[in-house]
Amino acid sequence: MASEIIPGKLYLGGKPNARYSNEIFKSRNITRIINTTTEVANFEGDDWNVIRIPLEDTLQQNLYQHFDRVCDLIDCNEDGATFIHCYGDQFRSVTFCIAYLMKKHGWKYKDAKYYVQERHPIAYTKDPRYGAVQLMKYYNDLHDTGDYDDDGFRYVIRRKHVSRCGLLA
Repeated sequence: MASEIIPGKLYLGGKPNARYSNEIFKSRNITRIINTTTEVANFEGDDWNVIRIPLEDTLQQNLYQHFDRVCDLIDCNEDGATFIHCYGDQFRSVTFCIAYLMKKHGWKYKDAKYYVQERHPIAYTKDPRYGAVQLMKYYNDLHDTGDYDDDGFRYVIRRKHVSRCGLLA
C-alpha cells in the first residue's frame, strides 16, 4: 500500500511488492524510490530511480544525519513523485516524511506527525518515541532555536514536557 502524503509528490509505504508495485508506481507517476532499510532488497525497474539509505530499525539509529539528504532527494525529483519505504512502513520512512514536511513547509513536529498519521494511520503506532527527539532537534536546527545541548539528542528547554510525554529514556 502506498499512502499519499503530498499529492503528486510524496508517497509512503512498506516493502514494495512486485504484485502491486509496478501498477501503483506507474499510476501515481512515481519515478524515485527511497529504500530506508538494510533488510529489504531494492525494488528495481527501468521506470524509476532507486536510492538506498541503509538504516537499522532501532530507536538508537541516527536518522538525523540523513534528514537533509532525503529532503533534497524528495524535493529535487522533478520527473514525478517519490515513494519512500521501510520494512513495515511505521517508523523509518514515516520519520523522513515528517522531516520533509518540517523542512519544506516549516511545520512543527507535532503538526507534521499528525498530518502523516491522518494519511497513513499505522505511522508510529507501536512506539511513538521513534524519531521524535531527532525530529524536534531537526526542527530547532532549521529554525535556529538552540533548544538542544551539545549531544544533539536531549531536549533541554522543554525537557520537563518531553519527559512527561515519555520521549526521553
